[in-house]
Amino acid sequence: MPFGITKLPLELLSEIISNVSEEDLLQLRSVNSCFKLLVTPAIFGSITVCNEKQSAERFWALLNTPHVARHVQSITFEEDRGAFDREPEQSMTKNEVSDRLVAAFFSLHQAPSLKMLALYFDVYYTGRHQTGKAYSHQSAIVYALGRNKYHLPKLQSLKIHGLLDSCEPGFISLFDKAPITRLIASLRHLDFSLPCGTTGLLDSKLQELFWKQVVVRHVLQPAVNLESLAITRRGSCDEAQCLDISQAQLATYPRLAALLLTEIVWEDGTIGQGDIVTPSPLEDFIVRHRKTLKKLELHNCTINVKDYGRRPPVCYWADVYKRLANALTELVELKVYNFEVPYLSSTGPSARPLLPLPYYDLKRLEGMERDAEALKEFEAVVKNRDGR
Repeated sequence: MPFGITKLPLELLSEIISNVSEEDLLQLRSVNSCFKLLVTPAIFGSITVCNEKQSAERFWALLNTPHVARHVQSITFEEDRGAFDREPEQSMTKNEVSDRLVAAFFSLHQAPSLKMLALYFDVYYTGRHQTGKAYSHQSAIVYALGRNKYHLPKLQSLKIHGLLDSCEPGFISLFDKAPITRLIASLRHLDFSLPCGTTGLLDSKLQELFWKQVVVRHVLQPAVNLESLAITRRGSCDEAQCLDISQAQLATYPRLAALLLTEIVWEDGTIGQGDIVTPSPLEDFIVRHRKTLKKLELHNCTINVKDYGRRPPVCYWADVYKRLANALTELVELKVYNFEVPYLSSTGPSARPLLPLPYYDLKRLEGMERDAEALKEFEAVVKNRDGR
């Protein structure tokens, strides 16, 4: 009977295999050469690796086995700070695991079908003294990517959660390497988050340098072919400076169709001569993509109201929604939710921390009642456009 099943149509066999557990797939692979041929892509199509001894060794061995590596389409690295605590007697030291990871990521070109690379770094630490510990595996992996001169022809999607880089004065970014610039330029989908706890890892000046010199210059500007972009800021209100700075430097992406912003602080608009209102640079960045943007998601974003108490916001969320509704004529999908802190406050041009407006101040914020109704109107416009 095991030999008879191989006579089924290939499409039916593929459907059967897609519903089999990984453990059973491994057993099927050892049945005969036919099943090995059918099952191998299903087993090795998506690979997950972590910073443990066995995982790092297997990952390196897999990439150096050509008949297996050619089936890999997705690689996910998940950093776990407790890995070495669970293996106190392991034969490889932390540095040796990092070296093995470097060797493996230096060999990514040996997976010619690779389409998606996801890097989840565990940098959620507090205290400046732990920066090196939090940064170790990320620096090793980015170093390896920066030294690999071979092209990854099918890579289209990159996720980096917990993006961090050394930002001491005079530093040279690990992302400032031609292979990484080429890799980012080839991407269609980019998703990254900045870690929480960055106030303990980088002071305010280094946060500004990190945003300008690393995130903007080496991550966002080279990504000229993006079709989707997701940016997440993980952290408390007093870390908002990371994404407040130099929003105007964000590039314009000719193919950008989807944009997701999570926990991002929008600078308030400004009033110029003749009482002309200039919207925030981030709002302008969105509007610049009005001809291509079809999907927009805003999760728990907030507006920084400078000098609150002396004047109300220049631009309420209602004003933002109305401008976007009028400008984004190609938008057909909109999600806006979880606005727990719709407005923050600060005094002066660079005051920190940014503080959520107290509940009683929000209740007294004249004009904020327009926000909910404007959002409903924005959603209605997009919904009607979707059915055209």
